[in-house]
Amino acid sequence: MWSEISKLIGANPMMSLIITIFGTTTIWMYKEFKEMINRNNATRITQVNEKIKAYSQLQAQIAAVLHDRENNTSKINLMRNLGEYNPILSQNVRNVARDYYIKADPAYLSTMLAMMETDFKKFEKEKAMCQSMKIALNLRLSFQGYMIHSSQYYLFGYRYGFLATRMFISQNSKFGTIK
Repeated sequence: MWSEISKLIGANPMMSLIITIFGTTTIWMYKEFKEMINRNNATRITQVNEKIKAYSQLQAQIAAVLHDRENNTSKINLMRNLGEYNPILSQNVRNVARDYYIKADPAYLSTMLAMMETDFKKFEKEKAMCQSMKIALNLRLSFQGYMIHSSQYYLFGYRYGFLATRMFISQNSKFGTIK
């Protein structure tokens, strides 16, 4: 099969040019999609870290209110921060926070802590999933990049594809250079 393709390419320089353009476009799109997916993962990890930070601060303030129920300053700080972090909180935690605003019953805070613990587990799973997806994506795309490089090198041959292959390899230092 490869010999038939190389005969076709050798016989028709226009076909070689078309294949070179197609290969170069494929490599460019591969790099663009990889970067786009990596940016998306980094954004998701940042958002999850912000949620974990907000939940941790709220947990500490809830614990302070539960341990010293007579301290109005800690209650006011808790209510202020519940309002500030409201967009980050899950719907269930927001509902319990609203009930705590209305009734000021510490039992709502214990319920809120339990719900927040459940949300923490979800955040940790999501963060682990994003990080493992990032690692798997990098490995898979690197392998596919190597496969694209290999097929391009053999398909284009020395005459027409050498320059494009050399440019691809020089941009991806993990593949080395051709001399």
